Amino acid sequence: MVVFVNSQKLRFHCDYKVLQVNCVCVFKKQTGIHRTMSLENFTTIFEQLTPKPKSVLILLLEGKDDEEISQEIGATEATVRKHVQNLCDRFEVPSEIAGIKKNRRQELIALTAQYLPDIAKNRAFAPEKVRFASSLPSFSQNPQDWGGAPDASVFYGRSDELSTLQQWIVEENCRLIALLGMAGIGKTTLSVKLAQNIQEKFDRVIWRSLRGIPSLNYLLADLIQFFSKQANPNLSDRVDLNIFQLLECFRRDRCLVILDSFDAILSHGDFAGHYQDAHKDYSQLLKRIGQEPHQSCLILTSLEKPREIALLEGETLPVRSLQLEGLGSAAKELLRAKGLSAEQRWGTLIKLYRGNPLALKIVASTIQELFEGNVADFLDMSLTGIVQDIIFW
Repeated sequence: MVVFVNSQKLRFHCDYKVLQVNCVCVFKKQTGIHRTMSLENFTTIFEQLTPKPKSVLILLLEGKDDEEISQEIGATEATVRKHVQNLCDRFEVPSEIAGIKKNRRQELIALTAQYLPDIAKNRAFAPEKVRFASSLPSFSQNPQDWGGAPDASVFYGRSDELSTLQQWIVEENCRLIALLGMAGIGKTTLSVKLAQNIQEKFDRVIWRSLRGIPSLNYLLADLIQFFSKQANPNLSDRVDLNIFQLLECFRRDRCLVILDSFDAILSHGDFAGHYQDAHKDYSQLLKRIGQEPHQSCLILTSLEKPREIALLEGETLPVRSLQLEGLGSAAKELLRAKGLSAEQRWGTLIKLYRGNPLALKIVASTIQELFEGNVADFLDMSLTGIVQDIIFW
């Protein structure tokens, strides 16, 4: 989705792949990077970092800007910039090479992109595990790993969806559930809120994002290590054997797994729900979790419905899917939190943006900046043609 307001383009990356592509482009452009630091030195410095600087480094690699990073780590934008400056100093990122001035931030990102995957591989954990722990309220004594899960303490509506999902998981013991919907609709936040609500019903809880597009064996190693309670579990090079080992964990304990951004491994071609060639083995994972008996649950969020879900789901079967729609009137709480005025026109604004939470947050910021928070002025201006170029899904 791209929103144009008064000829000013508001960047709205609906799909993480846009961020990923942008990052790759940046890396490829840095052909003159001065790479004198070895993997050993980089790893030593990286492992000496405290959680917040580590988190800033990972979020930079994901393409996040200072505002987004500040929200994730609970700090001001000025603090984020200070962290970046300190990281550049720690990793000895030069400000110029051969007399040519360099963007130290981009040099830092490129350096991290070169070495971080090797660190993750050598330590047998997913990159998300180095993320700063989010401020999720947790009341459970059971082992949990929230990875890079966002804070869901501010949550609007979705009471019916939460009730339905909790019924499926707690009462009907569903094994596999897909949360589906357009970008920005709130799938990720709902998955976190749901997991918070039902965490006491499970022995172990783990939340992971597939934004980094990990191989299945890479993900399985991460999950098995967490569920098996072993620092170095006996893993195989064969995907089927590792899936068997994961299912053994699922049968022994009641485990909850949330895989966010599952669509990152799907092929966005003519056929919905099909996998990229390098990740077709994920099909085997979903089939076996959906078909074989166990006491655990896997929840995934996705723009598209994986074909295994479509084949296995049913109203009385242990595989289900839930399509998320816009917030509707519940979005008024979001607009109220943003401090907008002319409440009598909020319904029109919500309808215009189909109740999409992220789209509403973006346009609310624009209304605050250009119309002093007055929704009526924004809508009236758009009707007169000054604000015309609005593109929807």
